[in-house]
Amino acid sequence: MPSVFVGIDVSQKTLDVRHLSADQGFRVPNTAAGHRQLVDALLALAPKPSDIRVVLESTGGLEIPVAIALAEAGFEVAIIKPERARYFAKAHGQFAKTDTIDAGILALFAKDVALTIVPLPPEELRHFRDLLDRRQQLVDMRTMESNRLASTTLKVARKSLEKHIDWINREIQNVETDLDRRVADNPHCNRFPASARKPHASSSATCRNSVRSTARPSATSWAWRRWPTKAAKPTDPDTSSEGANRSATASTWRPWWLAAGIQSPKRSIAGYGNAANPRRPP
Repeated sequence: MPSVFVGIDVSQKTLDVRHLSADQGFRVPNTAAGHRQLVDALLALAPKPSDIRVVLESTGGLEIPVAIALAEAGFEVAIIKPERARYFAKAHGQFAKTDTIDAGILALFAKDVALTIVPLPPEELRHFRDLLDRRQQLVDMRTMESNRLASTTLKVARKSLEKHIDWINREIQNVETDLDRRVADNPHCNRFPASARKPHASSSATCRNSVRSTARPSATSWAWRRWPTKAAKPTDPDTSSEGANRSATASTWRPWWLAAGIQSPKRSIAGYGNAANPRRPP
């Protein structure tokens, strides 16, 4: 059971640290040397690293290096959403917001709120996700440059765009090659059959989906189906009566609750099956 509770407010250059119950704080640089300094300072606060619980706010990835350093040292590390800390501060009447105050609020949060400590992903998985993110960034960049190329007439500008698109394509290929190599060396991903893999990256495509826990549900999952939707009836007076009475149908990917006329899946679905709403969820 932790006996020392630490809150760390993370910024790009510094880490503001506050620990209870001594209610003391200090600041270290957000660098590798600063992380070692932080670990040494916290180790002196308790007999065992597992007696210390550290809470940080999620700050777009800036918190990951220090969280890794603390977890490798044996501390209990929890990364929470910023809104949780903000609501907690308002509940305690703390409306001011500075780095030092935020660190103190996080330390109090670590003490008062029951947290489930989830271990950080292993290094191999973190690197795999970083490569996936980089590939998506490159694909998005290629899409933007392709759109600019389609609307640019100046020869010099088009040449620059084409060179940049060629470079992006090479970088995407390099990243996918690295992903394939990592997947080939990973026994977890090798269990997927070859028939289920994507053609452009035979091994990594299926494994990418297996490690991307934040991805949107696939269109073939239970929640997403191709539901038929009626198109508007023709209003042209010259249209034959047969064509006017026949409504064309189209289909689109939608969640079943929207196809059934429900605005939110959290609302009651007790009205299913009546005359006004005959469709049932799958």
